[in-house]
Amino acid sequence: MSNELAIRVDKLSKKYHLRYPFSGNEKNQTQELWALKDINFELRRGESVGIIGPNGSGKSTLLKVLSGITSPTSGSVEINGRVAAILDIGSGFHPDLSGRENIFLSGNLMGMYNQEIHSAYTSIVQFSGLSDFIETPVKYYSSGMFIRLAFSIIAFLEADIMIFDEVIAVGDAEFSYQCKKKLEELIQKKKTVIIASHNMNDLFNYCGHTIRLDKGIIISEGDTGTEVSHYLEAVYDKQQYAKNNNNPLENKSIFPNTQSWKTSQSPVGNDSVRLNSITIFSEKEKENAVFVNDEDINIEIDYDVVIPNSGEVFAIAIHSIDGSPVFVSEADFNSSLYEGKGRCKVTCVIQKRLFNAGIFCVSAGRILKDKFMRFPVELSFKIKLCDSDKNVTIQYAFGPVKPKLNWIFKQFKL
Repeated sequence: MSNELAIRVDKLSKKYHLRYPFSGNEKNQTQELWALKDINFELRRGESVGIIGPNGSGKSTLLKVLSGITSPTSGSVEINGRVAAILDIGSGFHPDLSGRENIFLSGNLMGMYNQEIHSAYTSIVQFSGLSDFIETPVKYYSSGMFIRLAFSIIAFLEADIMIFDEVIAVGDAEFSYQCKKKLEELIQKKKTVIIASHNMNDLFNYCGHTIRLDKGIIISEGDTGTEVSHYLEAVYDKQQYAKNNNNPLENKSIFPNTQSWKTSQSPVGNDSVRLNSITIFSEKEKENAVFVNDEDINIEIDYDVVIPNSGEVFAIAIHSIDGSPVFVSEADFNSSLYEGKGRCKVTCVIQKRLFNAGIFCVSAGRILKDKFMRFPVELSFKIKLCDSDKNVTIQYAFGPVKPKLNWIFKQFKL
């Protein structure tokens, strides 16, 4: 293997035998499960790679094979350098040993000499914040203390390849911030990092390249923004398919643009305002909530004023499909602008060139006396990039917004 490569995976497969007891019979039924099937990829030194996929897709199994915890059924894995991994809370620790003893145990398992571990010991303990408990057997540690010690060991024992499985954001806010800053520092030092996570923000922040797994095979791989966007769209499609009672969506849009309560027997609202409908549309698209990022998007709230002068203010909030907030906006007038009872409409106009490509969810509600009361809105919309943006190398990276900002250029003569 070339010295430029940290990891090479060739036709990697892992099979498990699952046993199910027959009902009323002591015999077991055996079923084969291929957790991984023909996995191939290469990881260069200093590269950071994300692994995404639904639960059961093979992420944890892949990391266990790369860490040497389990052996592949077939295929090969070539590793160039020391590997350190945090896979499960408390994994790799002996419960009856103290924190101090586990530091040396972990270092020895990584192939390090005691002298190397001694030189980093003080930094590990200080970073972990566990100096008062370092002589305590780790079986008495909380899950947060486990993660503190495990991350500190990896951060300071100079591993060449670091593997994380859903643990970066574990722990309190202070330590989570420390971890993220330390991880950024290690990436700057050209450490090789693999992160499996359902937290897409972690992948955006640390991984330039991402591999997408499903049912033990690589579905696709590429820049993190693109892979995350495609993965979240697949999740959304699956949810909509389930909402449609597992029937094909051929005759139904998975992005309907209107939610209506006009014929509902249970009115939505309160004593002063009753909601009729919420509609999302643009000048070009008035049927399905699928828009291009170079057009304005309108969110229209149709309501009836039951009691005038209530002082309520309408508001909308947008979040990405993984629940991350994007922005919130409240009207600069209240619902009693219409003097008297009757039907009204209020429209929020989201200006073009704000969103990045992706799927977004809408929340709407009203603000009364500093309290936000949410309407039962279940609307989503999809943003596609216009032709002028499709040539950009990284279309989806850096989150949900991609505003068109003014850039000013000045040149000065020498």
